[in-house]
Amino acid sequence: MNYKRLRLFFWGYFLIILDFTVRGFDILPDVLGYGLLLAGFLYFSKLSADFKLEIIPTTVSIALCLIDFYQVAAAHVSGMNPVEFSLWFSAAYSAFGLLVDLAIISLMFRGFYKMAADVGHQDFATDLYHMGRAVILLQLVILVNFIGILIGWVLCVLFSYILSLIFMLILLTYLNRIGKLLPLMHDRFEESKRGQGNRTATLAGL
Repeated sequence: MNYKRLRLFFWGYFLIILDFTVRGFDILPDVLGYGLLLAGFLYFSKLSADFKLEIIPTTVSIALCLIDFYQVAAAHVSGMNPVEFSLWFSAAYSAFGLLVDLAIISLMFRGFYKMAADVGHQDFATDLYHMGRAVILLQLVILVNFIGILIGWVLCVLFSYILSLIFMLILLTYLNRIGKLLPLMHDRFEESKRGQGNRTATLAGL
């Protein structure tokens, strides 16, 4: 089990959270970030069922990103948006995307929590549990703060960037700690798989 694959989560969120827009195009594309997250979840899915569930919201986020890209690209080609949405529909659409992000991050922390608990690191598992709740709260604050961004409050934009920076620092810290436990998690998974294989062989011989 390659602990370096955890970097997929960090760099995925790096691309998702940080936006540098040039003529309407984000040069750090979110769709690539979600693609990295999906690759990470697929790689670690055998260690936790939560990572298998991650495939659904992550795929939804990729679809939303492709819709956004189509809107921007079509507007550049034709000079106008192919579909005009009202302000409140756009706000609801963006809020839905943030809620999907909330599902992704909550499932990720829950998956790591169960993995840490399975290898006997209950203190770290409890720490992950509380940190997961804090990150969910952080995402909710960003969601509420998004309303202020729509209104055009500059302070809300600045506040969102500060929250995003805090989120990235938290994520990097915990991914480093998880990386140290990953060999134990993988060994426990292999032992469990061998145990299931032995039980199956025993039942087959009866």
